[in-house]
Amino acid sequence: MGWKDKAHSILLNSTMMPIYGLFGGLSEFWAAIFATSAIILAFHGKLDGNFALAITAIQGILVAHDAMDDYHTRNMPVQQTVINNDITVQK
Repeated sequence: MGWKDKAHSILLNSTMMPIYGLFGGLSEFWAAIFATSAIILAFHGKLDGNFALAITAIQGILVAHDAMDDYHTRNMPVQQTVINNDITVQK
């Protein structure tokens, strides 16, 4: 089990799951966090271009990662294992 699987398992089994499920995914969750922090900083007059560029870059990476995961999930065949008389057959 890789570190991504462990992190995903912790997230799914944590108390954050209802919040994570509310937004529909990790990208949407972080988009909401970034938007909220940007609005708070804007109201305090501390929102600058560096923050906006950093958040845009991070959000772009998250969206690209989700797109790659969706692409691989859709295009990779599901490997099934069938056991017949103690002989394992890969389909």
